[in-house]
Parts: sequence; structure tokens; C-alpha cells
Amino acid sequence: MENLYTIYGRPDYLTNVSVDFRLFIDVNKAQKQFIIRDMYTEEEILKIPLYLMNYEKDPLETILRIKWIGNEAIKIINDEGMEKIFEIKASGSELKQLGYNQNCNFNYEIEKSRNFYIDRKELNSIDVTERLIRKC
Repeated sequence: MENLYTIYGRPDYLTNVSVDFRLFIDVNKAQKQFIIRDMYTEEEILKIPLYLMNYEKDPLETILRIKWIGNEAIKIINDEGMEKIFEIKASGSELKQLGYNQNCNFNYEIEKSRNFYIDRKELNSIDVTERLIRKC
């Protein structure tokens, strides 16, 4: 785990764990798929569709493009900057899409080794243009 944080993300933030520590995102290496599991029983809650989170690239890079929103919703951003919000229900087997957004300033090459949501590059106070682009 220590090596994971020297390359990706921050050691003080668990990207793959829900806010209430009830759910977590795991990787099934045999099926090459991301799975949401219960933290205590490790029971599989649901499989994340391959078109949302793809294992073909480095799974550590992929996990950095997610953010938990509360306890039952997750935000995922793809390589092109398309961001989707999904509701997770423990009783259901599907993700329900709640919304989407296109991030016009997403650059995969820059963002692939840090979490897009919590580890953004700091901006100078005079860099007004870049601040406005981030708000779009």
C-alpha cells in the first residue's frame, strides 16, 4: 500500500472507500473488472460496467478518477473528461445515472497520476483565466 501512494494519490485520503466506510471499490483481476463490495462482509454489491471503469489501463490510474458523493453515490470521470454521477443501491444490481458533465479542462496526461477531485494543481491568485475554466 505504501508504494501505491508514492506513485498515485495521497496517503491521507482513501479514494476507493465510501464516506461512511461501508462500501469500497475492489478489483477482480481474473475478470478485469471493478466491483463495489461491502466493507465488513466483502460481499459483492455490484459490478461496475466496463464502459465506466476500464481495467485495460493501469487500475491505479483508474481509481484516481472517482469520488464518493455521500454514502450511496459515486462520481466517475473518463479519459476524455466526461464526468457521470451514479447512485449505488445495496439492494440493486445496477448503477442509476443521476447526472453528467463535461470537464473542458481535463487533460488525461496531466491528471493520470493524481486524483482529479482532491489533488488539483494550485493556481496563482492572478491566474484568472484558468480559474474560470475550472468553474465551467
